[in-house]
This record gives sequence, structure tokens and C-alpha cells, in this order.
Amino acid sequence: MALVALRHRKYDEARTLLEAAVAKDRSNLAAWRALVWLNMFTGKSDSSLKQMSALAKQYPKVKARAEVGQPLRDSARWMGQLLGFLEGPGKEGVAVETVATYRKAISDELTGQWRQAFDGGRQQVLGQYSQLQGELDAAQKKALAEEEQQKAADLKSIEQDRVRAASRPGYRQYIHPQTRRYGDQLSGHLTRPQRPAAETQGDGCIAGQERAPPETTRHGPHRQDERFVK
Repeated sequence: MALVALRHRKYDEARTLLEAAVAKDRSNLAAWRALVWLNMFTGKSDSSLKQMSALAKQYPKVKARAEVGQPLRDSARWMGQLLGFLEGPGKEGVAVETVATYRKAISDELTGQWRQAFDGGRQQVLGQYSQLQGELDAAQKKALAEEEQQKAADLKSIEQDRVRAASRPGYRQYIHPQTRRYGDQLSGHLTRPQRPAAETQGDGCIAGQERAPPETTRHGPHRQDERFVK
């Protein structure tokens, strides 16, 4: 019934059925694993850790028969892989302290071959995650280096084109007049020495120089229209 509910995405109903199954039979590994997986899948990582700790308590403290030992080893390794996932790629889903606490609790409950299987599964996932993370970092660094090289090559090409254009007679005639004037003004501004502010008066005249005469027109000196002066 729980599998039918899962197939129809009735997760709350499936969770209730699986909890009833493990409560009825504490050795039902299939129900335990389905319940842990369901809570992990639905974002309830804390509940998954709690249930894995409860599952670990069901493990025998002595070596089990072969027909029983293999499923227990597989489940222990599977729990280790889930812990490795929560410590690696899935670490954003649950607090680091919470994972560390449950990891120790589960490991303490397991003994001998069970603990070895648990640690092996955990290290497997963490090793793969570390390898993939290293490859990703290397790929990002390579992409950044190639981008910088391309920028440098583009700048060099632009500078070469500018030098070739400047060496051609009359190349300035192909530049838009407004652009040419702006470039001349900018060049003059950058190369013209700036006069210290202390050498200028408040009216903009250079200290020690006479004020320039008022602007004149063909009708005489420019002055304000007396009609607008009260």
C-alpha cells in the first residue's frame, strides 16, 4: 500500500503507512529504508537522520548469519552514503552540527562489519564529491584564464589596427568631425598643464591681469536691456 501511495505522490499517506510498518516489525529493512528515503526526498533531512539512528539500534551486536548479514551490510553502507551526501553535495539542507551528531550516534551503534560498511559508504560519496569539486574548480580557473587571454588578444588586435590606421595619410578625414573635435579637446585637456587655483581670482581672471573689456557688437558694447532692469 505504501508503494502505491508513493507512485501516486501521496507522500503523507505513504509516510504514515511506512511508520506503521516499522513500528510493527523493527527488523523490516525495506520499510526502514523507504521511510528514510521518503523523508530525505521531501526535504525532511532531520527526520531521515533520526530514523537512521533508530535503524542502527536494531543492528545485532554480534556477527549475524550470512543470509542476514548481507542485507544488514548493504543497509549500513547505504546509510553511510546518505550521511556522506548530507556532508557533501547536500550539506545545504541540514545543519552541519546536526549531521555530525547523528553520524556519531549511528557509528556508535554499529559494530564490526556494520561500522566498516557504514564508513566505507560515507567515504565513497565524500571522495567522489571531492573529486568532482576539484574538477569543477579546475574547469572554472581554466575558463577564466582563457577569457583573460582572449581579452588581451582582442586589445592587442585593436591597438594594431589603430596603429595601421594612423600610419595611413589622411586617415583623419574618415573620422566623423564631431568625434574628431571631441578627441582633440580630450587630448588637449589631458596634455594642457593645469594652472593652480591660487592664481585665479573669483571672477575667473588670472591674478595680475586686467579684466577683459566687455564684449562688443556692431551696435556697441553689450549691456543689459534697461527695460528689464528696475
